[in-house]
Amino acid sequence: MMITQSLNTNLIPGQVNPRINVSQYDKSSRTLSFALYNGSQTFNITSGMTALIEGTKPDGHGFQYNAAVSVGFNIVTATLTQQMTCVAGDVVCELVILKSGERLATANFIIAVEPAALKDSAIISDSELPLLITLATEQMENSEAWAVGTKNGT
Repeated sequence: MMITQSLNTNLIPGQVNPRINVSQYDKSSRTLSFALYNGSQTFNITSGMTALIEGTKPDGHGFQYNAAVSVGFNIVTATLTQQMTCVAGDVVCELVILKSGERLATANFIIAVEPAALKDSAIISDSELPLLITLATEQMENSEAWAVGTKNGT
């Protein structure tokens, strides 16, 4: 099941940039749905328009992915990728609307990547239960052997 997060996005600069909170290493689990506005008016997507999501991660590396547009409507959708969420911190992003390859409009937003509780490089501890069972079994066997030996006088 994928989570869809809907955002009203104004293409006029100087607006409050939306913040999208995600967990580090989230990928393909969330769809961002941007409803586009030009001030108080709906910004409808026309034939020939395309969209990109561009961003720079806190480590200085960037990314650029195609987004889906709904021609005749004001909706652009994008699925989070691993590259968008692999570094914890604020990822400065821009939704870019293009027409015939030329930038027509942009809207900034921030993907706030919360650090993962379990790092990708973490060594997973094994459960101690099998070891405890082995130790208990050995003690039980040693106790039984001792009891049999004592009964037999050895």
